[in-house]
Formats: sequence, structure tokens, C-alpha cells
Amino acid sequence: GSSASFGTLATARSSQAGFSNSTRGFACGGIVDPGVFNADIIYFTIQSDGNGVDFGADLTEARDSGGGASNSTRGLVAGGFNNTPASTTNKKEIDVVTIPTLGSVQDFGDLTETRRGSGVVTSPIRAVFAGGYTPSASDTMDYVTFATLGNATNFGNCTKVGGNFAGASDTVRGIFAGGYTPGGPGHSSVIESINISTEGNAVDFGDLST
Repeated sequence: GSSASFGTLATARSSQAGFSNSTRGFACGGIVDPGVFNADIIYFTIQSDGNGVDFGADLTEARDSGGGASNSTRGLVAGGFNNTPASTTNKKEIDVVTIPTLGSVQDFGDLTETRRGSGVVTSPIRAVFAGGYTPSASDTMDYVTFATLGNATNFGNCTKVGGNFAGASDTVRGIFAGGYTPGGPGHSSVIESINISTEGNAVDFGDLST
């Protein structure tokens, strides 16, 4: 069936990081206008239609295109992009919020490299961030353990370089689909998979229809 209106965010923006548990959904950061980046964290209650509500704390730095990941308790925003200062436009910081509570954002650690536009898959234990732009296209996969603060650890490599992969998982297997590699080959139809609990390189899963 067709979609129906749920509500609105507090501010119009694009390229925010999203994550949820079974009760709350979050939209974090984003870009309002060209060169105007947002640090707001907005949440909404999934079971009830309505507008987004301010979380009461902001990301540690305004940015868009971060990787959003969560389990039932913690939500993460990893990496992203902000064009100020010009020397560090792509970010590697990971922020963490406790989903059931309001008003606190904490530094979790760092990705192994600065990047934006990573694909993300999760299990209740781990989040895996794949690919992205450093600004050149990356094939790096990093992982973190939700329960433990600290820097990300290398998981392995994607089958291709690129970013903006669509990530999905059943908490055991994670797949990364599509994406884009600037300068060629461009848009991708490749689907690749990993076992989230076991480090290693991604393997070919199949292809999208286009």
C-alpha cells in the first residue's frame, strides 16, 4: 500500500544518520542548505504518529552522511562530512547515545580512517561500517562492539571500493548492496555479504536487478 504521513522533523534536512530500537527512531545531523551542517538529534516514538522531538543534546560536531547503527540500547553515528575546517572535512569520530534516555551524547571512539557515506550492518553485539569516501572511495570495513567504548577495529575489505552502500542484516549475516564509485565504474549493482560475528573480507552474494 501507499505510505502515509507520520510527522515532520524539527528542521528540513537531508543526509542525516538514522538508527532505532523497537520503540524510538532517531535522525541525527544532516545538511540544511549547501554548506550549512546540522548537529541536532531528533527522535520520535515509532508506535505513535507525530513530529520529531529534540533529544536534548547534539552531536559532538555538525555533519552529514554519518553511518547510523544501533542495538536495543545504544545508537551510534560514525564518521561523516563537514567542510569546516577544510583540512579535516571527512570525519572519523563515533558518537554514542543511550536510546531510552534523553540529553546525553558521549564520544565512543574513532573509525580507523576518516570517511563519510559508509554502509552499515549490525547485530545486537556489533556494528560494521563498510566503504565510504575518505575522500577517495574506500573498501575498508571497520567494526565496534556496542557494549565497549573504544576505537573501531579493522574487519576486512569489501569486494569493491565505493560508498553509499545499502546495508541490511538478519543479525547474523550482513549484506551491502549497490553504491557508487566516483570516476568509475560509477553506480554498482553488486551485493556482497559478511558474517557479522567473524572478521574477514566480504564475499559476492549476487546482484541487484539494476
